[in-house]
Order: sequence, then C-alpha cells, then structure tokens
Amino acid sequence: MIEIRLLGSLHVEWNGADCTPTAPKMRQVLSLLALSANRPLSDEALIEELWSGSPPVSSMTTLQTYVYHLRKMLSEEMIVRVAAGYALRLDEQAVDAFRFERLVQEGRAALAAAEPQVAHNLLGQALALWIGEHALAGAPQGTLLRAEAVHLEEVRMNAQELRIDAALRLGDYGAQVCELKRLTTRYPLNESLHGKLMLALYKAGRRNDALQWYRQLRLTIREELGLEPSDDIRRLHAWMLGDRPHEELVPELTGAPASPSRAAGW
Repeated sequence: MIEIRLLGSLHVEWNGADCTPTAPKMRQVLSLLALSANRPLSDEALIEELWSGSPPVSSMTTLQTYVYHLRKMLSEEMIVRVAAGYALRLDEQAVDAFRFERLVQEGRAALAAAEPQVAHNLLGQALALWIGEHALAGAPQGTLLRAEAVHLEEVRMNAQELRIDAALRLGDYGAQVCELKRLTTRYPLNESLHGKLMLALYKAGRRNDALQWYRQLRLTIREELGLEPSDDIRRLHAWMLGDRPHEELVPELTGAPASPSRAAGW
C-alpha cells in the first residue's frame, strides 16, 4: 500500500514506512510521475522538467538512474516503461492531490444541488488534506511542476470560497468573518471574497463595519485599478444601505464568484 502526499512537502509512505526520496531531482521526478499517475510521461518531458532546456549530455542516462533508484525504493512493477517514457501505476486515490480534486468536485456539485451542509462537509475534508502552505514544496520545480502547483493553489482557493458559500447559506455568518478577513488580506483585489465578507458582517449584525469595508474596498480598487467596484458589489452595498436584513439577495451576491478578470487577486 502506497500513499503519496503532494499538498505540502512531498511525503511517500510504502506499507506504513516513510520512503520519501531525499535527492532533489528524484523528488522532482516522483512528484511529476505521481501527478500523471497511470498516464505516460515522455522522456523528453521529464528531461525538460529536470534541466529546463539545458540538459547535460548524459541526461537520458541520469534520468534512467533516477528511475532505477525510485523502483528500488517502491516497486519494480510500479514505475513502468511505456513507449518513450515512464508511467507510475497506482490507484489515483493513493495520491492526495487526486482525492482533493475529487472532493472539491463533489462539494461543488452538492452546493449546486442546494445541499449546503453536504457541500460544507466535503469541502472541509478536501481542505484538510493540505499539510502545508504550498503544494509540491520541497522539490525543485520546472515548467510542468510549477504549472501543477499553480493549478492546485487555484483549486484550493476555489474550495475555500465554496466552503464559505456553504457556511453562509447555512447561516454561519459570524464564524466566517475571521477567515474572510484573512483571505481578503491575502487577495486584496478579489471582489468575490470582499463581497462575502461584507455579507457576513452585515448578517452578523455589524452593518456599520460592512459599510466601512465597502468604502475601503472602493478606495483600494480605484487606487490599484482605476476602476469602480463591480456591479455585484455595488448592488450589495445598495442592499445594505437599504437595511433589508430579511430580504433575499440575488444569487450572484450570495454564492457565485465574480468573473475571473475582476476576481483575479492572486
């Protein structure tokens, strides 16, 4: 039984024993093979990842040596030669990144099906798989691994937003304020997060704080982008000014994220 963790520093367990490679290049090869589990990865792609366009003359021999040592650490049958490349054969659920993305998909579907408690639980399980601040930490990253790390970070951000949406739909307003303040500090131009924070503050009985947050957000957007807040944020502001706590907001103010061009604060 193998378990490979990529949501943080690389960690590999084989039958309960830690067999994480220590050599940086071997960590790099194993990380990429794990993210491509059961799919062939060409020699060319692996060499490009390892040496970023400047491979040594002995690159193919060196790659074969890395694979040889990984096979010795894991299993001869696990890393197989396919065409002009290699593939890691294992159950995808042995890799935390695959479990994470599956749980996020299930959580998103539950939220769309108006099952916020189910969504909240699934998304909480997904986010709990992260054991570090950054994916694929502790291994060198070439073009392919950098792209994978960015993708996983984006899915994590989306999962955090979805889980907050689920909590807000469950009426858990006050408990979301601290988390939303942390996230808006990290992503200061993400209007979707700011809108959720304004809503949480307002629904928690902190109307003045919510209105003050809008004023600060408007200043930030005007100074940084030379724009006004999005239509959704301005409608939320108008709704709060009207002080209508029992009137339902339109869906895009309570769950749907802003368009990528306006939400891209990371």
